[in-house]
Amino acid sequence: MRLLLENGGHRLAEEKDVFGWTPLHCAAHLGHLKATRLLLHHSPTCIACFRDNEGMSALHIAGRQGHVNAMAEIIGHNPDAFDLVDNIGWTPLHATIANERLNVVRLRYILKKPMLENLINAVDNEGNTPLHVAAGRDKYNIITILVNDLRVQKKA
Repeated sequence: MRLLLENGGHRLAEEKDVFGWTPLHCAAHLGHLKATRLLLHHSPTCIACFRDNEGMSALHIAGRQGHVNAMAEIIGHNPDAFDLVDNIGWTPLHATIANERLNVVRLRYILKKPMLENLINAVDNEGNTPLHVAAGRDKYNIITILVNDLRVQKKA
């Protein structure tokens, strides 16, 4: 992949499939850190900001799959990717909270990111915050962490 990207194939990183996924979406979905890093480094545009047909960025996808290392790589390359919302108004944090495999350790790591300050109380198109998403999925451990976070508005 590196050789292809270094020898003129960087435009392939911007190509989308029928679902609107770029190679970065695929790498994020699989949690493939090396591929994620290569694609971000060799792309001439902000592929971290590309969204699929559902409006999800690669950061949404990585969060939905619980791949915190891929998330960190994307955020490190483009911190603005955290501000993207999908077609239902979900931020990458909403998508991460919805992940069925998300555990307490991963969530604590994610919540340490300073750019989450604006997203921790973000509402989707129906007025749901990440706390609402956790409550709607009966994720009691996640709810406890969010309720104990002083930044979270409990009456939102």
